[in-house]
Amino acid sequence: MKNKLLLLLLVMIVMTTCACSLADPDAQENKARDTLIGVYVTYEHLDLFDNEKYIQDNLDNLIAGKEMGGNTFDYQGKLYAELIQRELTDKNGNKKYMTEYSFEGFGGMEFFVPLYNDQDGDYYASTQSDGISDAKMHVKSTDEGDFIELSGTIYFEADKKDRTFYMNPVYQQADGKVYAVTGNGMSMNCDGSGVSSSTKLEEKLTQNDNGNVSGRGAAIEITLTSIDRPKGAEIVFMDKEDNEIKSMEVDFGELSDTIDVPDSAEYIVVKQNESIAAYDRNEEYISLFIPLDNGICAQRDIKTVWK
Repeated sequence: MKNKLLLLLLVMIVMTTCACSLADPDAQENKARDTLIGVYVTYEHLDLFDNEKYIQDNLDNLIAGKEMGGNTFDYQGKLYAELIQRELTDKNGNKKYMTEYSFEGFGGMEFFVPLYNDQDGDYYASTQSDGISDAKMHVKSTDEGDFIELSGTIYFEADKKDRTFYMNPVYQQADGKVYAVTGNGMSMNCDGSGVSSSTKLEEKLTQNDNGNVSGRGAAIEITLTSIDRPKGAEIVFMDKEDNEIKSMEVDFGELSDTIDVPDSAEYIVVKQNESIAAYDRNEEYISLFIPLDNGICAQRDIKTVWK
């Protein structure tokens, strides 16, 4: 009975250890060569590890008190994205359809660039959740292969609570399917606004046995920044004599993608929380922060229509 109890305790300890090993970046180097294309950010640990199979395959070592062996990445599960067709309607009421991969139903933030193929050929198209701000995407195409560069910022409310975000790498298989694997957690201590930290995922282009480089590589950088919860904003239109022409309060629930600027306006002033920003005719967009779910804040760019 004591031996059975000891074995049960050992199994429980190993299961806990395995769960922690999911975030081991060294394991990524041993995986089959799928292509890193982005990140799926979740608020909770994405537990995809097959503890039962790992313990079963290493049971002899466990009973003998030896170190558990094997490549732990072999037991890492994959969360596959669905290929979804979305209907989009432009400002003129015209409808069009867009196909994209999405991890629907898991409540995370998506930021990745799959390679698609249809009747028009191969093309890259980004998937970006509202919570990803300041997003930049660039694909370098050379004779050696393509290299994806992604960067973005997640703004969150500085509510004096510790926050943890999990950066789960997203890969694409040779057959086009997209999946996420368990990644590292990134914790932030929110003592106030302006606290910032970054993390980076990187995978170089494949080098074959002859030393030639081919395939795809990627570098993805995510920055976490705490800010005060966005309050209602005011947009003020000013003339060249610095006189106020018109002002308007912003309703976050009815925020448009464009804003018409009065004829005599020379510049725009945006007031939000304690910040004031000015935009002249050379700038096509003004920026606001809006609150989202889970304490996330998004930077929204609004196109200015000057007359």
